[in-house]
Amino acid sequence: MKITQIKPILTDRYLLVRVYTDKDIVGNGEAGYWEHHRTTAEHIRSLSEYFVGKDPRTIEHHHQTISRNTHFSGIALSAALSAIDIALWDILGKSVGLPVYQLLGGKCRDKIRVFENVGGDTIEARAESAKRSVANGFTTLRTTPFFGDFEKRESTANVTQAIEIVAAIRDAIGFEIDLGVEIHRNLQTDEAITLAKALQPYRLKYYEDPLP
Repeated sequence: MKITQIKPILTDRYLLVRVYTDKDIVGNGEAGYWEHHRTTAEHIRSLSEYFVGKDPRTIEHHHQTISRNTHFSGIALSAALSAIDIALWDILGKSVGLPVYQLLGGKCRDKIRVFENVGGDTIEARAESAKRSVANGFTTLRTTPFFGDFEKRESTANVTQAIEIVAAIRDAIGFEIDLGVEIHRNLQTDEAITLAKALQPYRLKYYEDPLP
């Protein structure tokens, strides 16, 4: 089996990649370097010069060849290689008729707990979103405790707003449901500490990624 084409696909917020073979098996992958998808897509196109004509099943060999070929690969190149790597595993699984998790050693569990994101442009909308998610069977929720205009506001106002959002959600769902916040690196150290202390009464499951 040989790789015949590698195609990056930019769509909405996502960068997907498809790896085509001469056996009509197509592998699908995805890159996750969100802010630099176009740069990553160019790296995927560049890497295709190496991959086309190669056996897609020798995955570790390809990874070692590319990752050891330069001292300064950078995040975008790593993201491109990762996306192709995912697609190669997809091809391997399809070629032998097995799910990729089986090739990686077999599953460890029969089910997994997932969270639902709580959204809305007002505090009331966040509370309603949380209640709907619980009604749909979710037992753990996550929210970004800011609205879209937070970058234009003073830091103390943002902290106050975050407390109000979390308080409204917790009031809507009670304490039987787990709740976490994803801050996306939007706070300075003093703000992160102040907010974390203020949110203690709401028993957060996690306080994700507060700092750059």
